[in-house]
Amino acid sequence: MDQLPEKPKALIIDDSAFQRHMLSVVCTEAGYLTVLVNNGVEAVAALQEMSFKLIVSDLEMPEMDGVQLIRELAKLEVKSKIVFVSGHSDSLLGAAKELAEQFGLSIAGTLKKPYVPENFLQLLLDESLLNPDATLNPRYKGQFQGMLSKRTVIQGIEEGAIIPFYQPKICRVQKKLMGFECLARWDTGNGRVLGPGSFIPTAEQYSLMPELTDAIIHQALADMTVWQTAGHRLPVSINISTDDLKDIAFPDRLEHITHKHDIPPSRIVLEVTETKVMEEARECLEVMSRLRLRGFGFAIDDFGTGYASLKQLQYFPFTELKLDRSYVAAAINHRPSLAVLETGIQLARNLSLSCIAEGIETEEQAQFLVSLGCPQHQGFHYAKPLPRDAVLAWTNERFHNSSHGHKVRRNYDLSHQNQTISETKKNRYP
Repeated sequence: MDQLPEKPKALIIDDSAFQRHMLSVVCTEAGYLTVLVNNGVEAVAALQEMSFKLIVSDLEMPEMDGVQLIRELAKLEVKSKIVFVSGHSDSLLGAAKELAEQFGLSIAGTLKKPYVPENFLQLLLDESLLNPDATLNPRYKGQFQGMLSKRTVIQGIEEGAIIPFYQPKICRVQKKLMGFECLARWDTGNGRVLGPGSFIPTAEQYSLMPELTDAIIHQALADMTVWQTAGHRLPVSINISTDDLKDIAFPDRLEHITHKHDIPPSRIVLEVTETKVMEEARECLEVMSRLRLRGFGFAIDDFGTGYASLKQLQYFPFTELKLDRSYVAAAINHRPSLAVLETGIQLARNLSLSCIAEGIETEEQAQFLVSLGCPQHQGFHYAKPLPRDAVLAWTNERFHNSSHGHKVRRNYDLSHQNQTISETKKNRYP
C-alpha cells in the first residue's frame, strides 16, 4: 500500500502557551502538523532539524525576540512563508515585515493580537496556504471555499445571489427576543450557501460594498415588512462598511428605503467594526452623525479586536457595543480575555450603550456572561443564522408577542439545556 504524503509542517513561536495553542488549532484545521516553541532560540534549533512550510512568530519574546529571529532565519536561508503576530502597533508589525523582506524572507502577512481565527484563516487562504486536507471548524467552514471573482460578485449582486440570513439576539435574564442580526450569504442556486468569506473580501477590494449593502438592506427591510404584518416589530442589525460611511448620499438613500417599506429608522441598527471605523474616523463621523439624527442606531462590532480608546468612543454616536466572540470563548479560563470582557461591559455601562456578547456557544458561557453583567447574547447556543423563510416559524415557536415585547413561551427552555454552573467567577481562577 502506498504511503500517504506527510502533512506540511507549521512552526509556531510564541512565549504565551495560550497563544501557541490558539494558533496551533487554526494551523491544524488548515492541514498542518504543528511544532510549538517558546522563543527564537528554540525556533532556530527546530529549523536546523526539519523544514517548515509555514512559520508563525510573535515579535516580543524572551532570549531571542522576533526581530532578532529575522536575521537568524536569513542565515539559515529559510524558504518558509512567515506570519508575524504581535499586540504592538501596526507600525511595528510593518517594520518587522519590511526588515524581513529586506533580508530576502517570504512574508505571508501580519496579525494583530488578540487575533481572530477567521482572520488568520483568511490570510492563509489569500496566500494559498490552506492545504487540501484542511478540516475547518463547521462554524466557519463555509467561509473558506474559495474567493469569488469580481465579475461573479457583480453578477451576484445584480441577480440577487447575495441573500440575508438572520441570527437572533436574546436577553437571557428577561427571556426576551431583542431582534436579529442580518448576515449576508451567497445562494449558489444548487442548495449550497456560502459564507461571507467567499465574496466580502472581493467586494471590499473592488469597492463593491455600497452596492452589496444596498442589496442586503432592501431585502432585510422587505422581510421586516412581512414580519410586521405578522405582528412582529423586531429591530434588525445590518452590517455596513466604511465605504458606506464615507458616502455622503448614504443617509438620504437609507432613509428613502425605510420610508418605502414603512419601517421606522429606530428599528435599524447599523453595525461597523471597531478597527475600520477608527482607522477612518474623520471621514465616517459626519455620515454617522447624520444617520443618528434620523433615528438609526449604531453598534460597534467585534469590540476588543481594534484599538478604540475611550476618548474616541465617546465622540462617536454608538448605541450598542458587541463583545468579540474570541474573548467570550476564552474568558472562562483566561484572565486577560476576562479583563477585556469586563472592560467592555463597564465601558458600555458608562457610555449608556447596550452590550451584547457574540459567539455564545455553551450554557456555561451564557451563565458566565450573565454573572459579569451582560445578559444580552447572540450565538449558536441559541440559534444558528436562519434563512428568511424560517424566521417567523422559529419566533412563533419560542416567543409570544405581548405588550412587554417578545417573551419566551412558558415551559420553553431558552438554552435547550438544563444545567447549572457550580463554579463562580471568584473561584474560577486559582
